[in-house]
Amino acid sequence: MVSLVMVRPLDQPQSRHIPELDGIRGIAVLLVLMFHFGSAPLPDSPWNNFLHQFIGFGWIGVDLFFVLSGCLITGILLEAKGSTHYLRTFYMRRALRIFPLYYATLILFFWVMPPLARWLHMFWPRLTSTEQVWYWLHISNIRTAFEPLIYPHVTHLWSLSVEEQFYLVWPLVVLWCSEAGLAWTCGVLILLSLGLRNVPEFQAMGVTHNNFLYRLTPFRIEPLVLGACIPLIIRNPQWLFVARRRMAGVLLGGCCITAFVLITARTTWLHAPLMTRFGYSGIGLTFASFIFFEMTRSGSAHRWTRGLRSPVLMRLGKYSYAMYVIHYPTVGFVKGVVLVAMPKQGWEAVSQLLIIATGVGLTYLLALCTWKWLEQPFLQLKDRFSYADSPAEGSAGLRKLHLATSQTVAQPNNTVTQPDHEPCAPTRTAQAEDSA
Repeated sequence: MVSLVMVRPLDQPQSRHIPELDGIRGIAVLLVLMFHFGSAPLPDSPWNNFLHQFIGFGWIGVDLFFVLSGCLITGILLEAKGSTHYLRTFYMRRALRIFPLYYATLILFFWVMPPLARWLHMFWPRLTSTEQVWYWLHISNIRTAFEPLIYPHVTHLWSLSVEEQFYLVWPLVVLWCSEAGLAWTCGVLILLSLGLRNVPEFQAMGVTHNNFLYRLTPFRIEPLVLGACIPLIIRNPQWLFVARRRMAGVLLGGCCITAFVLITARTTWLHAPLMTRFGYSGIGLTFASFIFFEMTRSGSAHRWTRGLRSPVLMRLGKYSYAMYVIHYPTVGFVKGVVLVAMPKQGWEAVSQLLIIATGVGLTYLLALCTWKWLEQPFLQLKDRFSYADSPAEGSAGLRKLHLATSQTVAQPNNTVTQPDHEPCAPTRTAQAEDSA
C-alpha cells in the first residue's frame, strides 16, 4: 500500500482541524460523567460487581483530559514560540476560554445560591471568604486534597486548578528551553512525579487523605507532561521516524502496566495504593500513545480513527468543558428524579444506567445553553489576541507538524479536508483553545 501525504502549498502553513481529537475529548467527558452519575453501590452479584468496577474506572477520563491538554497546549506554545507578545497572547486566550464559565459557576454557587436557598428554606452549605479563596485563585486542588467534600458542588474543579497551574508555568518552560531541552525536562518531570508517588511518607499520607496523591499537582503532572511529549516527537523528523516504529510498544507497555495493577489490586479504585504508585503511569502511557497514533493517522480509514470521527463523540467533545464544569452539581438532582420513578428492589443496575443516561442528556443540554450565551461571546474576543506574527522558523515548524499529521493511507475518498465549522487558523490553536 502506498503512503500518500496530502498537504497545502508551503506558502500556506495552515494546520488543519483534527476531528479525532474532538472524539477523544468526547470519550473523556463520557467517562467522567459515567463515574460521577453512576457512583452508587449495587447489590452483590457477579454482574453488578463487574458493572460497579467498570463504572468506577471512569475516573480515568480526567487523565485523558490531562494528556490531551498537555499535548495541545504544548503544540500551541511550540508553534507560537518567538512571536510578539507570546506570553500575553497565550494567557489572554486561555483566560477567555476558561474564566467566563468557571467564574460564573463560582458566582452562582458562592453568591447566588446561599441567599436563594435561605429564601426557599432549603439547606445549602456555606463557605467562608477564606475558604472561597482556594477556588477563586485556582488552587482548590490543594485544599480538597485534604477535605474533598468541604463544598461538594464544586469539588470537581480541582482538575481545572491543576491545569491552570500547569498553564501558568509551562509557557515559560517552553520559552526558555530548546526542543531537546524541553524533551529532557519532560523526562525528568515524568520520573519525578512517579518517584514522588512512591515515597513511603507520601504513600502513608495517601492512606490518611485519599486525595493527597490524586489531586496535588506534583503527583499529577505526569499525564500533562506525557501529552507534551507528543508534539515534540511529531515536530522532529528523526524522533517521529523512531516513534512510528516504537510507539506500539509504548501502548502495549502502558496497557500491561494498567492490567497488572487492576489484576493485582483487584479493583479499579483510584486511591488503591498500587494504582497511585504505578497505575497512573500505565494509564498515562496508554493515553499518550493512543493520542499519538490518532494524530498521525488523522483522516484515515482505520476503524478506531473512523469511530472517533463519530458526530456524537465530536459534539460531546466540542462542549466537553462546559459539560465537565456543569455536571457535578446536577448529580443529586438526577439521582433523586430517577430513583423516585424506578422500582426499589431488583432494578438497581438498570436505575444506575438510567441515571447515567439522564445525567449525560441533561448536562449536554445545559452545556449547549452556556456555550451559546456565555462561552461563545467570549471566544469571539480571542481574535484580538493572535499568533499571526509568528517568526519564519515557527512557520517552518508548522509545516513539519502539518506534514507529519497529514499522512494517510491512499484509499478512495480518503481526502482530508478542512471542516466547514472550523476556520482555517495559522495554527492548531483554535481547536486546542476552543475545546481544551
